[in-house]
Amino acid sequence: MKIHFITIVLNGMPFISWHYPIFRQLTFDWQWTVVEGVAAPENCTSWCAQIPPGLSTDGTLECLDSIAKFDKRVVLLRSAYWHGKVAMFNAACELIQEPGLLWQVDSDEIWTVAQICKMREMFLNDSTRNSARFLCRYFLGLDIAITSRNCGNNTEYEWNRVWRIKPGVRFKSHEPPILEAFEEKPFTHQKTEAARLVFDHYAYANEAQVAFKEEYYGSENNKCGSQYKGAVDRWRKLQSNLKWPTIIGKDFMPWVSCNNVTVDKV
Repeated sequence: MKIHFITIVLNGMPFISWHYPIFRQLTFDWQWTVVEGVAAPENCTSWCAQIPPGLSTDGTLECLDSIAKFDKRVVLLRSAYWHGKVAMFNAACELIQEPGLLWQVDSDEIWTVAQICKMREMFLNDSTRNSARFLCRYFLGLDIAITSRNCGNNTEYEWNRVWRIKPGVRFKSHEPPILEAFEEKPFTHQKTEAARLVFDHYAYANEAQVAFKEEYYGSENNKCGSQYKGAVDRWRKLQSNLKWPTIIGKDFMPWVSCNNVTVDKV
């Protein structure tokens, strides 16, 4: 059962460099397709801000080039401008030529070798399941993570990441990830958590990420966009906080709609 990993990225350092050393330890067939460039605010992400077309400028481009030259299992698709994130994923899906597992791996989401192997084994052992949903450890700094279960892991739509697919598969939506003409029969959050398939999500781990999200999510088309103003300053305040655990609240991340979200040093 081949795994087709797909990642879309713009300025994904340092996390984008963490994936390949993990993938290359896998003993079965796999391919990692990385789609790089700016996604226009279209389709399910029409609420995001329009940013100028371009490719990564933080070393991501050079890092991926060096890997792809070394290993043909790493395929790079690049454009300065894509018609939304769905278009980016579907460009990668067009390269799938055999059945297997499609695994969405965002640039800031880290899985272990053991977790990938375990998930593949579960699909091999249960032909009635065609997808999987997961929980994550959601990082708001390199050593700060959400510890409560009421936010960062909304089980209504987070996190759909793996599907059993055939060639011709296409995405209907990216947020949340939904495949066209695909009736999910998933491994549930409870099943994957019990198998220790909880990934690390470095969503707000460094200042560059937060600065980008302050601009990208601070769009006037986003109903919560105004709450991202000053996101970097608030994030810095969280990093220098001295009392743990603490509640995120309006002092740190006012755009978080969940109540009493607890974070702690990990």
